Amino acid sequence: MNFRIPSVFILLFTFLNAYSQDSLVYKSELQYNSDLEKEIIDKYISEGETDFVGLFFALDPEATSQSYKVAKKSIESFLNELSTNKALGKKPEKKIKFIYEEVHDHFFDQYLAENHFADIFENGKYNCVSATALYGIFFEQLNIPYTVKERPTHVYLVAYPAAEQVLVETTDPQFGFVNYSDNSKQELVNQLAKAKLISSSEMRTQTTEELFRKYYLSDEDINLTNLIGIQYMNDAIYRIMNEDVLGAFQQAEKAWLFYPSDKTINFWLASIIQYLVDHEYEDIVSADLLVRLGRAGKLDQDLIISEFSRMINILLVDKNQPEKLDAYYELIETKTNDAKLQIEFAYIYNYERGRILYNQAKYSEGLSFFRKAYEAKPQNQDINNLLINTLAKTLFTSSNEEALVKLEEFKEIYPALLENNYFKSMLANTYLVQFGKYFDLKNEKEGLKYKLLFEEHYDPELSIDHGNLGRAYSITAVYYFRKGYTAKARSILNEGLNMSPHNHELLVRKSMIR
Repeated sequence: MNFRIPSVFILLFTFLNAYSQDSLVYKSELQYNSDLEKEIIDKYISEGETDFVGLFFALDPEATSQSYKVAKKSIESFLNELSTNKALGKKPEKKIKFIYEEVHDHFFDQYLAENHFADIFENGKYNCVSATALYGIFFEQLNIPYTVKERPTHVYLVAYPAAEQVLVETTDPQFGFVNYSDNSKQELVNQLAKAKLISSSEMRTQTTEELFRKYYLSDEDINLTNLIGIQYMNDAIYRIMNEDVLGAFQQAEKAWLFYPSDKTINFWLASIIQYLVDHEYEDIVSADLLVRLGRAGKLDQDLIISEFSRMINILLVDKNQPEKLDAYYELIETKTNDAKLQIEFAYIYNYERGRILYNQAKYSEGLSFFRKAYEAKPQNQDINNLLINTLAKTLFTSSNEEALVKLEEFKEIYPALLENNYFKSMLANTYLVQFGKYFDLKNEKEGLKYKLLFEEHYDPELSIDHGNLGRAYSITAVYYFRKGYTAKARSILNEGLNMSPHNHELLVRKSMIR
């Protein structure tokens, strides 16, 4: 069970604080190596059916329903024969010794570090995980209390953990079980005390049993279900060593189902990072894996956002593959369930897509992306300015009526844009042109409507076309003068001059209307 994780993985661990188990792995996303594996894990997830023989057996990609049935029958036959033996009625230590030897002689032939549980029944090869699993299955069936103990690179069992504490070491056929007597426990504790690994105060205040449990049985307790997860983690590690990073990740997902521990989630995340580094977003699997990074809960979100930006840069800037990026983003947008990440992804994707189009003078296309970026972060001043500048460029060749429709649409949907004087200036100028146009056409109702809108939006700080202002107010003054409303005509000219005091056209018109 010894292994070494490639050094590139270690970089990721500095970003980990904790993890959330909620919705980390979805059943619909699991990848299976055989029909048998899918069938058995589906039952475990959907029905809570814990078929230990099947769950351990199904990891082998060569396993079939037939070979599984043969293995299960072998276990049942052996168990039936074992259960009739009088040795099972002996004291715990002798009972465990008998079971240990019978199982070892019947099932195990050769210890092999890298193997599957199914290999026991195929060729007698075993390791500490597969052998511990088999002993655990027999202890379950024989109602023998036990616990599985986990060390960093090893697992073993302790039978009768609350009393006799009989250790079952599955990798040693000669000394595979140890029964600690009271004397041996005392001797072991005394040795640690002499070495000053147990303090004198502990020796005074704690019993021999308490100290023995603390210092000799302190390996982590896990159960048989967790051991299934360890088996999948082992297989993930084997795959990493064979440079099958995606396969390692897929096995780590299944490992997490059975054993959601820190080391499982660390490996799960590390394998994702390794795949992304190796493949540089050449396939959509990379985009799918990027989504998974966001499910770790406490993984530094800046790291995820940075990786998303790297994907944008690779596909959009380096490779000029906007269509591929669009497909990747659609998947990411659909699957991301973290609200903050959704906002950040939407902003970065739409901002960068719009920026490239803007630089290519494709303003209408760019505008649609900038709108979405603005919707993601309406307070961001960069996108505010880009949105308004791009809108202005799209209106450059439009008629005033077309421009007005677009500007009023933006005003309605994004009222905060009115805080920007550039946008407000564009809107006021279109109202101004419409105001003059309708009075020129003798349409007083529409002319007054747009005159009022212009004046509502007018501010001395706005960039107003004073030529249009002079024409609009002059045309309106002439309209009322010809109707005989001389005082009203003068009043309108004065309104215009209040906004544009040196306007030549208004001054000339005022001198003519006395």
